Amino acid sequence: MMKNALVSVIVASLFAASSAVFSAEQVAVLVSFDAQEIGPSVSCGGSVSVDGGELTGLSPVMFEPGEEIEEKRWQCQTFGTLDKPGGRSRVFQISRHKGILARLRGGAATVLQLTTDLGSATVRIGDLRQEAQRLLDGRVLVTLGAPPQRLTTDLTQDDFPDVTVAGDGTVWAGWQAWDDEGDRLRVARHADGAWSEPEDLPVERGDVFRLTLASANTAGAIWGVWSQNRAENWDLWACRWESGEWGKPIRLTQGEGADFNQTLAVLPDNTVMVAWQRCVDGKQYDICLGELGAGGLTDVLDVTEHPANDWEPQLAVGRDGS
Repeated sequence: MMKNALVSVIVASLFAASSAVFSAEQVAVLVSFDAQEIGPSVSCGGSVSVDGGELTGLSPVMFEPGEEIEEKRWQCQTFGTLDKPGGRSRVFQISRHKGILARLRGGAATVLQLTTDLGSATVRIGDLRQEAQRLLDGRVLVTLGAPPQRLTTDLTQDDFPDVTVAGDGTVWAGWQAWDDEGDRLRVARHADGAWSEPEDLPVERGDVFRLTLASANTAGAIWGVWSQNRAENWDLWACRWESGEWGKPIRLTQGEGADFNQTLAVLPDNTVMVAWQRCVDGKQYDICLGELGAGGLTDVLDVTEHPANDWEPQLAVGRDGS
């Protein structure tokens, strides 16, 4: 079973998903310590205070055992280096940024004051509403978002969240949940100012991995795509929500070897593209791309085709549809 080693509850921070979730009085400020700018194993501990508002909570982001938050103070350091197998070299985890999530009440004039081992700085909420701010010579990134809302309970272990905005403006969150009966795929919708109760996709419980969501049309339909293990083979599956209900799951890939790590993108004409990672002849992983429709995947092509392994594709769509 493909499981994330770190079990966490899923929260809907939605830092860039939709202004519909944003509240003018309650905000969340994500303070990230940029490991690439700071370096490995550097102390980033500190404290926070608020001028012209009220700090209502402080949460850790990617803290390790022994690192902690106590009221308005925290102690952590950037990730260190990792040994590659065989001790050949050491890798610095520059893409993983620790940080704190500050929840507060305030307005545009509210000021967040940071005192850290890297130095001290202030930032106005009004400035964050314009764009994210880099402080302390670019080493600290501060981003404004909506207050996190917990969507899951302690009854399941929840991993791999994904968020999309449907064509009608509804915000969808999806994730996989595990308990003693196996994995299942769950979603919740945010509309009319509130989140719905989580619901299950019509998927047989067992080995499933990483639900990914995308808008299907301007009327509010969405696609959900995931990888599922049947008969010791991982294939991509999809299910479409439309007119208030989920359709029947359809199998997208048929070949031997694992198909997983999918990503979705929507073109201006509402065409949904899928890129994923595929095992070829049990020897290497290549990246594939196809168009998702009611009958499954069409116009599938190999983006990469060489002896090296290619992992974790990403898709982006330009304004001109390219």
